[in-house]
Amino acid sequence: MRTWAAALLLCAGAVCHGAVDPGDFRYRKVPVPGDSVRSDVGVINFDSDLYRSTRDDLSDIRLAGPGRREIPYLIRMATRTDTATVRLSIALETIEFTEGPDNSITIILLREETDSIPDELDIGTPNKDFEKSVSVYGSNDRASWRALAVDRPIFDYSRYIDVRNTSIALQKRAFSYYKVVVGKAVAVRRSPFSQIVTEIGTRPGVRYESFLQNTEPFRIERAAFFEFRSTVRASNPLPVAYSLPVIAAVSDTARKTTTVYCRSDREPINEIRLSTASRFFRRQVVVEGTNDTSRSATWIPMTTSIVQRLAMGTYRRESLSIPLDDWRRYLRYRLIISHQDNPPIEVTGISALGGVHQLFFFCDQGESLTVYYGGEDIDPPRYDVAALLADIPRVEGAQWRLGAQVPAGGRSPGGRRRWINPKAVLIASLIVMVGVLAAVLFLTTKKVEQATEQNDER
Repeated sequence: MRTWAAALLLCAGAVCHGAVDPGDFRYRKVPVPGDSVRSDVGVINFDSDLYRSTRDDLSDIRLAGPGRREIPYLIRMATRTDTATVRLSIALETIEFTEGPDNSITIILLREETDSIPDELDIGTPNKDFEKSVSVYGSNDRASWRALAVDRPIFDYSRYIDVRNTSIALQKRAFSYYKVVVGKAVAVRRSPFSQIVTEIGTRPGVRYESFLQNTEPFRIERAAFFEFRSTVRASNPLPVAYSLPVIAAVSDTARKTTTVYCRSDREPINEIRLSTASRFFRRQVVVEGTNDTSRSATWIPMTTSIVQRLAMGTYRRESLSIPLDDWRRYLRYRLIISHQDNPPIEVTGISALGGVHQLFFFCDQGESLTVYYGGEDIDPPRYDVAALLADIPRVEGAQWRLGAQVPAGGRSPGGRRRWINPKAVLIASLIVMVGVLAAVLFLTTKKVEQATEQNDER
């Protein structure tokens, strides 16, 4: 009896441990490690077979290791890596200001060791209509100076055109002191008003002109240094182009529409693009989708948009993309193009822009793995990998390539007996185990009663 009970407990424990049953799925693929970096995290890119045969929420996928051991995973969209350049201000202290005999001004600033190294100088000034030359030098002892920028122009031509520049790029060198020299600090300007005097008498017709000269100092409100810092961040999903082959185009003269039917492998898309040879048009387009392949399919409306093209000489105006409000996965799409009293446009092709899912998991690149998918009556998994990796924007993992699609088991899920699944086996095991334990308890109690009666007879 003890042997039977132990065997049943082991059977129930094996079922609860998370072994993948191939009979729950229609297909499987064997991924193999690609030529990539060694990593404890593996990455599998979805292909058309997975998209075509899985649910909308992708919950009917299981990853199995040796012995069909279930391996936790995380599924999310692949993202592209963007590099953003940030301009950061560096607060240097002004320690000296002097005027030079050559009509220049000099500013010396102190940089602490903890401050960043400047990449750019920006001269803040309220002045308008000016042109100045600026030189920047660096030093650690205020005795010997190294040029970082020499005679760089800053200007404002707003009197004539909206053009202004007050920034100067610098050589990125670390110094304790920075010297800024601005040439022609005081500008001499001729007054726009002139006084004309005509002399009459002995020298008739002689005219004299007088004018005033104004001096305008160049006011510097700040000499600000900046550092350019590049940061790598994962942002939008990686855009992937998908083909939507056109299978039929039907014109309806009564409704004045043209309906274009196209098929898909259910890849996730968020934009549909129209290709046409027509040059002058503006049409309303209704986009619908369905996973039903029959003629009586119910079509689900997704969006209504406008496509247009106008080409006249060098003038171009074109908008042939139809954005969707969310990620969509359908086997078939149809575009209902309303042409009213205009001739139908010539549709030469339909394409889509979308994303691709990736499956992340912890693994050993030397072990054999199997991806099972296309399951029925499968509950969504709950893995702790999602909590571990979901907050990491960019995960560098070893790439695995999916192999060919083959049937998962000897029978398809529709032809197998529904009660043969891990839950049914667990319930049956528990029932049998409880029965065995009850029988053992009954026999033990009976033996105790018999022993008690024998003792009483003595």
